[in-house]
Amino acid sequence: MNNTQLIVHRTTRLLLLGVAALLMHGCNATGSQGADTGDGPASASEPDRTPYSPASPGTFVVNSESDQPDAMPGDGRCATAEGVCSLRAAVQESNATILFSTNPLTRTNVIILPPGHYRFIDPPLVPTVVAEGTSDAGMLSVLGSTNIRGAGAGHTVIDGNGIDRVFGVGPNAVLTVADVTIRGGTASGIFNQGQLIVQRCLITENFAGYGGGIFNTPSSSAIIESSTISNNVAESEGGGIRFDAAGLVINSTITGNRILESCCTDSTGDGGTQGEGGGIDARGGGPVTIINSTIVNNHAVIGGGGINIATSYQGDPGGLLNGQDDEVIGRPVELINTIIAGNSSTRGAANCKQTISRIYSFGGNVSDDDSCFLDNANDLPDTDPMLGALADHGGHTPTYSLLAGSPALGNGIADRCPANDQRDRIRPRRCDSGAYDRAGH
Repeated sequence: MNNTQLIVHRTTRLLLLGVAALLMHGCNATGSQGADTGDGPASASEPDRTPYSPASPGTFVVNSESDQPDAMPGDGRCATAEGVCSLRAAVQESNATILFSTNPLTRTNVIILPPGHYRFIDPPLVPTVVAEGTSDAGMLSVLGSTNIRGAGAGHTVIDGNGIDRVFGVGPNAVLTVADVTIRGGTASGIFNQGQLIVQRCLITENFAGYGGGIFNTPSSSAIIESSTISNNVAESEGGGIRFDAAGLVINSTITGNRILESCCTDSTGDGGTQGEGGGIDARGGGPVTIINSTIVNNHAVIGGGGINIATSYQGDPGGLLNGQDDEVIGRPVELINTIIAGNSSTRGAANCKQTISRIYSFGGNVSDDDSCFLDNANDLPDTDPMLGALADHGGHTPTYSLLAGSPALGNGIADRCPANDQRDRIRPRRCDSGAYDRAGH
């Protein structure tokens, strides 16, 4: 890496760490919903999870699990023809009141979603192509700045029911979704063209051609915090998450995502749009920084069962990557205090793969093979992290515990470590690698 690239990467890391610090210290309104395992101290304070008054303008409180549309979008009331507030009606009314307001770019609405199973009922009249316009059925499109707050991923489920993708975020929209499970989507669980923040969510059992759990387009940005992305499937690439632009994954677990073997033929090459990135597929459109996360047991076909990075869709014509260390095209994937293990690939590197664009380590990472280019302080390539089972370990979403004697214990770079782990447990000064911190070891 030349001096200019080093400055850019350091600046990018500092900016993203600043965003991470704001998320962890300023915006983390949480309270543990799972069983307390007693293996670490709970957070010192637990701010109110829903600090919005139901009577506040722009706040819509859902009170029905039906999938009925709003009777009159734009009248300021979330009300179906039956007079109840469904999730669909709330999203439609939120969009309308934002777009009809005098300051649509600065207004933010809030949707409060109590415990329940919110299941799509009818398919859209026109198949979903992009995130434009929430119809009376199918995908929920978010067209302005909207906060959707559930009652916990184990209590509030939004289910596409195999009918359509669950959420579409429009090009000028901002969606913050917290404390829900998103499942059953086709053409991705979330299709993001704008700005997306996912907090304390479980995104699972979604299906798409590309980006089974979440698809982020080149115009987008995304932050995934304290969430689990699991068991999503892609036909071609990006089983869990696809990033075509900048992204931050912090304190999160990416597991069990996969690409179908039917994606590829014997002639499918590197860096294309098929077979790569079982857990995360990044396309070099912006830096993707992964901090204190656990990426395990994902599957790809061509390579990068855990993480793949390639520049756009250009492949590696003529072996451009070889011998061109200072002329790498595209923005990188950056790894900090992260565990990457147990991933698989039918024909390529199991944990990590790069084509033209690069994976860089900033230290504290653990990988059970040597494919992730770990060469910084506290990096442990070819090392079994000794993980326990994926389970409820006392947090908001499932995590992998660290077994006694794990080399990940105390291995993280402390000054790059978030204050809390994925379960919202306070990390001690001696930081563990991965999303789970075995506090008190």
